[in-house]
Amino acid sequence: MKIEDIDKNFKQAQIGDIKFHFFDVTQPPFSLEGFPWRKKKDKGFYRLPKNLTKEQVNEGALFLGNQTAGGAVRFRSDSKIIAVRAKLAYSSDMNHMPRAGSAGFDLYRGTGKHAIHCGTAQPSRDQIDLETILFENDGGETFDWILNMPLYGGAESVEIGILPDAKLEKPTPHKVKKPVLFYGSSITQGGCASRPGNAYTSMLCRAVDAPQINLGFSGCGRGEEAMARTIAELDLAAFVMDYDHNAPT
Repeated sequence: MKIEDIDKNFKQAQIGDIKFHFFDVTQPPFSLEGFPWRKKKDKGFYRLPKNLTKEQVNEGALFLGNQTAGGAVRFRSDSKIIAVRAKLAYSSDMNHMPRAGSAGFDLYRGTGKHAIHCGTAQPSRDQIDLETILFENDGGETFDWILNMPLYGGAESVEIGILPDAKLEKPTPHKVKKPVLFYGSSITQGGCASRPGNAYTSMLCRAVDAPQINLGFSGCGRGEEAMARTIAELDLAAFVMDYDHNAPT
């Protein structure tokens, strides 16, 4: 006997015969947040400027920039079912952290402090292609939605699936227009949160209804001058400096 036969909450939602229209989250009307230096022509999701070198910033941070901590997709829809389809750059499976947090996606309905968690998708061990339903309801009302991306995994592509007759619109603007940027260590990146929406950066930005930029790099937030200058280029609502656990001195 399998646990999903006993408790339906352990059963992973399936796409089955349901028809979806899938949309690339890098295109309108989606609002893609957390990648301030990403160009429209860029593939994948990278948290840092691509012109930074290992002579300027430690190699670990440059590698971890491929991990999508703080990345989020916002939109409005009246779809009764919402799915996600993603091609991961790699899976992230660690023995001290839930895979739902390190490599999974989670979906919230609503805005700001009123947003509620509606579903989580996590890949199986070493799974790269992920396709699953995140929300299913008999309603049909129009809501704001936010999809949080993996904290330690990376993604080559992410698509949102809605029912063919559903509408898709740009999201309601944040109350705080400019982003809050967090720079720091593994604590900032999201280790070891149970899912992306439970990283402290995500929780704080929901509380004040602001976009976030997560520049947490596990073991590699070392406060280089080039990183300071890079952050100073951005127009921010607030800057949270939390890198003392990785500071060289």
